[in-house]
Amino acid sequence: MATKLGDYTFEDFGLIEEFGHVHPSIPEISENTLAIPGRRGLLSFGTNVGAKHFSFPVKVFVSDRYERQRSKNKLVAFLFDEYMQPREFKLVFDYEPDKYYIAKISNQITPEMLFQMDQFDVSLVANDPTKYFLVDADEIRMGSHIPVRSHVRPARHSFVITNNQTVKLMNDGNLAIRPRISISGTATSLTVRNTKNNKTFKMTNIIATKPIIIEGNTYMVTEGGVDTFSKLLGDFIDLIPGENNISITGEGINLDISFKYRTEFM
Repeated sequence: MATKLGDYTFEDFGLIEEFGHVHPSIPEISENTLAIPGRRGLLSFGTNVGAKHFSFPVKVFVSDRYERQRSKNKLVAFLFDEYMQPREFKLVFDYEPDKYYIAKISNQITPEMLFQMDQFDVSLVANDPTKYFLVDADEIRMGSHIPVRSHVRPARHSFVITNNQTVKLMNDGNLAIRPRISISGTATSLTVRNTKNNKTFKMTNIIATKPIIIEGNTYMVTEGGVDTFSKLLGDFIDLIPGENNISITGEGINLDISFKYRTEFM
Protein backbone atom coordinates (compact mmCIF):
# COMPACT_ATOMS: atom_id res chain seq x y z
CA MET A 1 0.00 0.00 0.00
CA ALA A 2 1.27 3.48 -0.79
CA THR A 3 -1.20 6.17 0.19
CA LYS A 4 0.26 9.58 -0.66
CA LEU A 5 0.17 12.52 1.72
CA GLY A 6 1.19 15.38 -0.53
CA ASP A 7 4.54 14.32 -2.02
CA TYR A 8 5.17 11.67 0.65
CA THR A 9 4.09 8.20 1.71
CA PHE A 10 4.03 6.86 5.26
CA GLU A 11 7.20 4.96 4.39
CA ASP A 12 9.00 8.28 3.83
CA PHE A 13 8.50 9.02 7.53
CA GLY A 14 9.81 5.60 8.56
CA LEU A 15 6.30 4.24 9.15
CA ILE A 16 4.50 1.12 7.94
CA GLU A 17 0.95 1.58 6.64
CA GLU A 18 -1.10 -1.46 7.59
CA PHE A 19 -4.19 -2.89 5.90
CA GLY A 20 -7.64 -1.82 7.03
CA HIS A 21 -7.80 1.92 6.42
CA VAL A 22 -11.16 3.75 6.33
CA HIS A 23 -12.13 5.55 3.09
CA PRO A 24 -15.83 6.59 3.03
CA SER A 25 -17.64 6.32 -0.29
CA ILE A 26 -19.94 9.23 0.57
CA PRO A 27 -19.55 12.14 3.01
CA GLU A 28 -21.52 12.74 6.18
CA ILE A 29 -25.11 13.71 5.43
CA SER A 30 -27.88 15.11 7.60
CA GLU A 31 -31.48 16.00 6.80
CA ASN A 32 -33.09 19.36 7.51
CA THR A 33 -36.60 18.38 8.62
CA LEU A 34 -39.60 19.85 10.38
CA ALA A 35 -42.28 18.02 12.34
CA ILE A 36 -45.79 19.48 12.15
CA PRO A 37 -48.26 18.39 14.84
CA GLY A 38 -51.07 16.33 13.35
CA ARG A 39 -49.16 15.57 10.15
CA ARG A 40 -47.60 12.17 9.55
CA GLY A 41 -43.87 12.09 9.01
CA LEU A 42 -41.51 15.02 8.51
CA LEU A 43 -41.19 17.83 6.00
CA SER A 44 -37.79 17.80 4.26
CA PHE A 45 -35.91 21.05 3.64
CA GLY A 46 -32.95 19.50 1.88
CA THR A 47 -29.83 17.61 2.86
CA ASN A 48 -26.61 18.97 4.35
CA VAL A 49 -23.50 17.36 2.87
CA GLY A 50 -20.58 17.30 5.29
CA ALA A 51 -16.98 16.13 5.41
CA LYS A 52 -15.28 12.81 4.73
CA HIS A 53 -13.24 11.24 7.53
CA PHE A 54 -10.34 8.85 6.90
CA SER A 55 -8.37 6.61 9.24
CA PHE A 56 -5.05 4.84 8.63
CA PRO A 57 -3.57 2.19 10.96
CA VAL A 58 0.18 2.76 11.12
CA LYS A 59 3.10 1.22 13.01
CA VAL A 60 6.78 1.90 13.61
CA PHE A 61 8.61 -1.42 13.79
CA VAL A 62 12.07 -0.48 15.10
CA SER A 63 13.68 -1.81 18.26
CA ASP A 64 15.46 1.48 19.02
CA ARG A 65 12.86 3.59 20.84
CA TYR A 66 14.75 6.81 20.05
CA GLU A 67 14.50 6.02 16.33
CA ARG A 68 10.81 5.25 16.72
CA GLN A 69 10.27 8.67 18.27
CA ARG A 70 12.20 10.39 15.46
CA SER A 71 9.87 8.75 12.90
CA LYS A 72 6.80 10.00 14.73
CA ASN A 73 8.31 13.48 15.02
CA LYS A 74 8.85 13.58 11.22
CA LEU A 75 5.19 12.80 10.64
CA VAL A 76 4.04 15.45 13.14
CA ALA A 77 6.31 18.07 11.54
CA PHE A 78 4.62 17.37 8.20
CA LEU A 79 1.06 17.40 9.56
CA PHE A 80 1.41 20.80 11.26
CA ASP A 81 2.78 24.13 10.08
CA GLU A 82 5.11 26.45 12.00
CA TYR A 83 2.13 28.05 13.77
CA MET A 84 0.90 24.68 15.13
CA GLN A 85 -2.03 24.60 12.72
CA PRO A 86 -2.98 21.46 10.75
CA ARG A 87 -1.46 21.60 7.29
CA GLU A 88 -3.64 20.83 4.23
CA PHE A 89 -2.26 18.46 1.60
CA LYS A 90 -3.39 16.30 -1.31
CA LEU A 91 -4.50 12.83 -0.22
CA VAL A 92 -4.15 10.22 -3.00
CA PHE A 93 -4.99 6.51 -2.71
CA ASP A 94 -2.92 4.01 -4.69
CA TYR A 95 -6.07 2.36 -6.10
CA GLU A 96 -7.35 5.72 -7.39
CA PRO A 97 -4.13 7.52 -8.41
CA ASP A 98 -5.77 10.04 -10.75
CA LYS A 99 -7.86 11.77 -8.05
CA TYR A 100 -7.17 13.57 -4.79
CA TYR A 101 -8.80 15.08 -1.73
CA ILE A 102 -7.64 18.14 0.18
CA ALA A 103 -7.16 16.73 3.68
CA LYS A 104 -5.60 17.49 7.07
CA ILE A 105 -5.15 15.81 10.44
CA SER A 106 -8.41 15.71 12.42
CA ASN A 107 -7.67 14.02 15.72
CA GLN A 108 -5.02 13.37 18.31
CA ILE A 109 -2.40 10.70 17.54
CA THR A 110 -1.99 8.44 20.56
CA PRO A 111 0.60 5.70 19.97
CA GLU A 112 0.43 2.37 21.77
CA MET A 113 4.09 1.99 22.74
CA LEU A 114 5.06 -1.68 22.77
CA PHE A 115 8.37 -3.48 23.27
CA GLN A 116 9.72 -3.26 19.71
CA MET A 117 7.14 -1.14 17.94
CA ASP A 118 4.61 1.65 18.27
CA GLN A 119 1.20 1.46 16.61
CA PHE A 120 -1.45 4.14 16.17
CA ASP A 121 -4.18 5.48 13.88
CA VAL A 122 -3.80 8.61 11.76
CA SER A 123 -7.20 10.33 11.39
CA LEU A 124 -7.66 12.77 8.50
CA VAL A 125 -10.58 14.89 7.34
CA ALA A 126 -11.53 16.39 3.98
CA ASN A 127 -13.90 19.22 4.87
CA ASP A 128 -14.50 19.56 1.13
CA PRO A 129 -15.58 15.98 0.37
CA THR A 130 -15.03 16.37 -3.38
CA LYS A 131 -12.52 14.21 -5.26
CA TYR A 132 -10.65 16.25 -7.87
CA PHE A 133 -8.91 15.00 -10.99
CA LEU A 134 -5.14 15.53 -10.90
CA VAL A 135 -4.98 18.13 -13.68
CA ASP A 136 -7.31 20.57 -15.43
CA ALA A 137 -9.31 19.24 -18.38
CA ASP A 138 -7.41 21.39 -20.91
CA GLU A 139 -4.09 19.87 -19.78
CA ILE A 140 -5.07 16.29 -20.65
CA ARG A 141 -3.11 15.09 -23.67
CA MET A 142 -2.72 11.75 -25.44
CA GLY A 143 0.39 10.03 -24.13
CA SER A 144 0.65 12.33 -21.11
CA HIS A 145 1.36 11.27 -17.52
CA ILE A 146 -2.34 10.72 -16.72
CA PRO A 147 -2.83 7.24 -15.17
CA VAL A 148 -3.90 4.74 -17.85
CA ARG A 149 -7.06 3.67 -15.99
CA SER A 150 -8.49 7.20 -15.98
CA HIS A 151 -11.83 7.57 -17.73
CA VAL A 152 -11.16 11.01 -19.19
CA ARG A 153 -10.75 12.13 -22.78
CA PRO A 154 -8.58 14.81 -24.40
CA ALA A 155 -10.70 17.52 -26.04
CA ARG A 156 -10.59 21.13 -27.22
CA HIS A 157 -11.22 23.86 -24.66
CA SER A 158 -10.18 26.97 -26.64
CA PHE A 159 -12.13 28.28 -29.62
CA VAL A 160 -11.98 31.09 -32.17
CA ILE A 161 -15.51 32.44 -32.64
CA THR A 162 -16.27 34.63 -35.67
CA ASN A 163 -19.90 33.62 -36.22
CA ASN A 164 -22.72 31.94 -34.35
CA GLN A 165 -21.76 28.38 -33.46
CA THR A 166 -22.03 25.63 -30.88
CA VAL A 167 -18.97 24.08 -29.21
CA LYS A 168 -18.80 20.83 -27.26
CA LEU A 169 -17.33 20.47 -23.78
CA MET A 170 -17.07 17.16 -21.88
CA ASN A 171 -17.50 16.82 -18.15
CA ASP A 172 -16.10 13.37 -17.39
CA GLY A 173 -16.91 13.58 -13.67
CA ASN A 174 -20.19 13.02 -11.87
CA LEU A 175 -20.64 16.51 -10.39
CA ALA A 176 -21.69 19.76 -12.05
CA ILE A 177 -18.79 22.21 -12.31
CA ARG A 178 -18.40 25.90 -13.13
CA PRO A 179 -15.55 26.65 -15.54
CA ARG A 180 -13.30 29.68 -15.65
CA ILE A 181 -14.22 31.37 -18.94
CA SER A 182 -11.73 33.70 -20.65
CA ILE A 183 -12.99 35.98 -23.44
CA SER A 184 -10.80 38.24 -25.56
CA GLY A 185 -11.47 40.10 -28.81
CA THR A 186 -14.44 42.19 -29.90
CA ALA A 187 -18.22 41.82 -29.96
CA THR A 188 -21.16 44.20 -30.03
CA SER A 189 -23.23 41.61 -28.15
CA LEU A 190 -22.60 38.09 -26.91
CA THR A 191 -24.86 35.32 -25.62
CA VAL A 192 -23.46 32.07 -24.18
CA ARG A 193 -25.89 29.24 -23.34
CA ASN A 194 -25.49 25.65 -22.21
CA THR A 195 -28.25 23.86 -24.10
CA LYS A 196 -28.17 21.00 -21.58
CA ASN A 197 -29.68 23.06 -18.76
CA ASN A 198 -30.38 26.41 -20.49
CA LYS A 199 -28.04 28.37 -18.19
CA THR A 200 -27.35 31.57 -20.15
CA PHE A 201 -25.45 34.83 -19.81
CA LYS A 202 -25.23 37.91 -22.03
CA MET A 203 -22.68 40.69 -22.48
CA THR A 204 -22.38 43.80 -24.63
CA ASN A 205 -19.56 46.02 -25.90
CA ILE A 206 -16.63 43.65 -25.56
CA ILE A 207 -13.41 45.39 -26.65
CA ALA A 208 -10.01 43.94 -27.48
CA THR A 209 -8.04 45.91 -24.89
CA LYS A 210 -10.15 44.62 -21.99
CA PRO A 211 -10.23 40.80 -21.88
CA ILE A 212 -12.96 39.32 -19.69
CA ILE A 213 -12.51 36.60 -17.06
CA ILE A 214 -15.58 34.88 -15.58
CA GLU A 215 -14.85 32.89 -12.40
CA GLY A 216 -18.00 30.86 -11.80
CA ASN A 217 -16.84 29.26 -8.54
CA THR A 218 -16.15 32.60 -6.87
CA TYR A 219 -18.86 34.66 -8.60
CA MET A 220 -16.29 37.09 -10.00
CA VAL A 221 -16.24 38.90 -13.34
CA THR A 222 -13.32 41.08 -14.37
CA GLU A 223 -12.83 43.23 -17.47
CA GLY A 224 -9.27 44.27 -18.18
CA GLY A 225 -8.36 43.11 -14.67
CA VAL A 226 -11.00 45.33 -13.03
CA ASP A 227 -13.93 43.85 -11.11
CA THR A 228 -17.03 44.34 -13.28
CA PHE A 229 -19.73 42.02 -11.97
CA SER A 230 -22.47 43.99 -13.75
CA LYS A 231 -20.89 43.10 -17.11
CA LEU A 232 -22.52 39.67 -16.93
CA LEU A 233 -26.29 39.52 -17.29
CA GLY A 234 -27.85 36.16 -16.48
CA ASP A 235 -26.38 32.95 -15.07
CA PHE A 236 -22.95 31.53 -14.46
CA ILE A 237 -22.52 28.55 -16.79
CA ASP A 238 -22.60 25.05 -15.25
CA LEU A 239 -21.18 22.00 -17.01
CA ILE A 240 -23.41 18.99 -16.29
CA PRO A 241 -21.82 15.49 -16.28
CA GLY A 242 -21.50 14.20 -19.83
CA GLU A 243 -21.53 16.14 -23.09
CA ASN A 244 -22.38 19.86 -22.94
CA ASN A 245 -23.22 21.84 -26.07
CA ILE A 246 -22.38 25.51 -25.54
CA SER A 247 -24.19 27.85 -27.92
CA ILE A 248 -22.22 31.06 -28.63
CA THR A 249 -24.10 33.73 -30.56
CA GLY A 250 -24.03 37.49 -30.97
CA GLU A 251 -23.35 40.44 -33.23
CA GLY A 252 -19.98 41.62 -34.50
CA ILE A 253 -18.22 38.73 -32.79
CA ASN A 254 -14.50 38.10 -33.32
CA LEU A 255 -13.47 36.36 -30.13
CA ASP A 256 -11.13 33.85 -28.54
CA ILE A 257 -12.99 31.92 -25.83
CA SER A 258 -11.45 29.31 -23.55
CA PHE A 259 -12.87 27.17 -20.75
CA LYS A 260 -10.76 25.95 -17.83
CA TYR A 261 -12.01 23.49 -15.23
CA ARG A 262 -11.03 20.46 -13.19
CA THR A 263 -13.25 17.39 -13.23
CA GLU A 264 -14.92 16.59 -9.89
CA PHE A 265 -16.26 13.35 -8.39
CA MET A 266 -18.25 12.22 -5.34
